Amino acid sequence: MKGGLRSSFMGIPLKNPFVLASAPPTGSARGIGRSAASGWAGAVTKTLTRMPQYARNLTPSLLPARNLGWQRIGMLNNELRTPMTLAEWCASEIPRARQSAGADFCLGVSIMEGPSPRDWEISARDCSEAGASYLELNVSCPHGAPEKFRGTFIGDDPGLLGEVVRAACSGSAVPVAVKLNASSHCLVEAATAAIANGAGGLVCTNTLPGLPPFDHLLGRPEGVPVTPMGLSGSSLLPMNRLAVARLSGELGADVMAVGGVSGAADVIDYAMLGARAVQVATAVMSRGLKLITSLERNVTSRLAAAEDASFGSIVGSGLRWVTSASQCPDEWFTRTAEVDMMRCTLCRACVPVCAESAASCISVADDALKIDEDRCTGCGLCLMACPVDALHLRNLSDTEGFDV
Repeated sequence: MKGGLRSSFMGIPLKNPFVLASAPPTGSARGIGRSAASGWAGAVTKTLTRMPQYARNLTPSLLPARNLGWQRIGMLNNELRTPMTLAEWCASEIPRARQSAGADFCLGVSIMEGPSPRDWEISARDCSEAGASYLELNVSCPHGAPEKFRGTFIGDDPGLLGEVVRAACSGSAVPVAVKLNASSHCLVEAATAAIANGAGGLVCTNTLPGLPPFDHLLGRPEGVPVTPMGLSGSSLLPMNRLAVARLSGELGADVMAVGGVSGAADVIDYAMLGARAVQVATAVMSRGLKLITSLERNVTSRLAAAEDASFGSIVGSGLRWVTSASQCPDEWFTRTAEVDMMRCTLCRACVPVCAESAASCISVADDALKIDEDRCTGCGLCLMACPVDALHLRNLSDTEGFDV
């Protein structure tokens, strides 16, 4: 298979497209060395700042994000920085991480300063000289710092962001990427300002703002304050797919996707929408660094199933299918559900949801699931209800069904 899993970001070669995101596992040179030994192509340090008083880590720093059924849908965090100062990182941790990880390891250094461009210039100079492969400007953290003119305060102001990026690029001897938030009201404008002022790539997304549940199982003592936390995990995937598609499709930028990656399907989705690499954090924190083994194996297997495909060949290949509702062809409005009786178990899960919330066009007769095509509107609700993936949508003019 030509090219295999090799990729690149801002001209930096990557032996595979998997990078450990800025998170507790990258909070020391030791952790970064472990990631390199495990097979990750790169890692991004926990966010560094010259003014740590503006970025406190609160407790609890990590909580599960759960739905009403008490299923875990992600993670909430109050982690903002490492215990060490930026100066300590530059003096010891970055050089040690570079030495232990090796010269071909992509070592990203995440920095976050305030609205003073000069602060960004100094931090960029110090971190690049210490051994970073690239700098990742954190202008997207949604909790803990925006009220102190950091994080999303900067990312949501394209004018200020442009000044910050220009200053960081002037101080840095290595490529500079800007980490944006998919929830930003001016995502494309901010990305445009970043690129216009020297950024070589974009990273998207940071965590989204959220609150932990007020459930008695948390045992929260009375009077303990509840602060906004950063939401990560699989719940970020839909919003960030759109963000990655916009940044790579509309701007043609080098994009590294981060948010919700836990398996091969997530990686391939991001790649087809234009991401040249993916960062992973939450899944690693729950499953360990060994996750890289299954990611490599399963992505390689999926690529092998496609003739002459490599990771590089699928980057951006799905963008031509991303369109607006007004531009969809007429045949997309004449779909109907179709059942694969080889997979259907006749559990009838789809029958009540269709009857109560859709076209009431599904029934069971003669030990088979029946769909009234004249009544079916192709809404897709039955696909969501089916536990065995036995339902699909097809165009009325087609002879074969297809997944959506």
